[in-house]
Amino acid sequence: MGIWKLIKTLFIAIPFVVPFAVLLEETGKPGEEKRREVVNLLKREIANLGFTFPSWFERFVDPLLGLIVDVVVEVMNKTGFFVHGEGHSTI
Repeated sequence: MGIWKLIKTLFIAIPFVVPFAVLLEETGKPGEEKRREVVNLLKREIANLGFTFPSWFERFVDPLLGLIVDVVVEVMNKTGFFVHGEGHSTI
C-alpha cells in the first residue's frame, strides 16, 4: 500500500467522526471511554468499506484515529456544537 492510499484511508474516517461523536455524547461515559468507542467504530466502518491498513501500520492506527477524533471534537467544541455545563459532558 502506498503512502497516499494510506493517507486517503485515514481521511475517509473524518466524516464518520461527527455522527459517532454525537451518538456517544449523551452516554454519560468519561471522555476517554467515548474516544475509544469512536475509534473502534471508525475502524469497523473503514473495514466495512473494504479499506485495510498494512500490517506494519497497525500499531499506529488507534493513535492516529484518536488524534483525528480529538481534532474533530475540538472543532465541534469550539463552534458550540456540544452544549457544556451541568449534566452535559464532552467527548
